[in-house]
Amino acid sequence: MKKNTLTFAYRLGWQGTIDGKAPFYMQPYMINTYTKSTKNDGLGGARSLRGILRNRVVGDAFTYGNFELRYKFLKFHKWKQNFYFSLNGFSDMGMITKTIDINLAGIPEEEKTGLFKSEDQGLHISYGAGLRIAMNQNFIVAVDYGLAGDKRDGDKGMYINLGFMF
Repeated sequence: MKKNTLTFAYRLGWQGTIDGKAPFYMQPYMINTYTKSTKNDGLGGARSLRGILRNRVVGDAFTYGNFELRYKFLKFHKWKQNFYFSLNGFSDMGMITKTIDINLAGIPEEEKTGLFKSEDQGLHISYGAGLRIAMNQNFIVAVDYGLAGDKRDGDKGMYINLGFMF
C-alpha cells in the first residue's frame, strides 16, 4: 500500500458562554482562533456543516463535528510542480446545547410550520463528497457537494473553496 494515500481527518468543537449569554448579533458566528477565511459564519454552509443552509443552526451554545475520509488517487509531477487529486467522503454534524428565545411575532403561521422548535432541536447531520486538486501540498482547490439529512435544514449545497476546511 502506498504511504499517505488514505487519511481519516476530523474536527470536534464546542462554542458557548460560561456565564450569561452572547449578544444576539454574535450568536450566528462561529469563533475560531485559526480561520482560513474572513467569514466566521455559524453552523451551516461551506465552512462548518456542508449541505445545511448557512446559519441555520443558531443557539447560545453549540457543538459540532466534521469527519472526512480523504483518498489521494492520483499523484504526478508536471511543470516542475507536484500535483495530486483527492476524493473525500464526509459527514458533518452539529447540535445546539443552549437554546435562545426567538421572537416569531408577525410571522405568518404557514411560514412557521417548517421551522425547528427549541424543544425539537437535535443533531443536525449532513453528508456528501468532494474533490481536491492540489499543487505542491499547499495550493488546494476544493469542490464539495453536501446533502442535508433533514429537509428543514435545507436541501443541498455545492461549495468551491481554497484549501481543506480543517
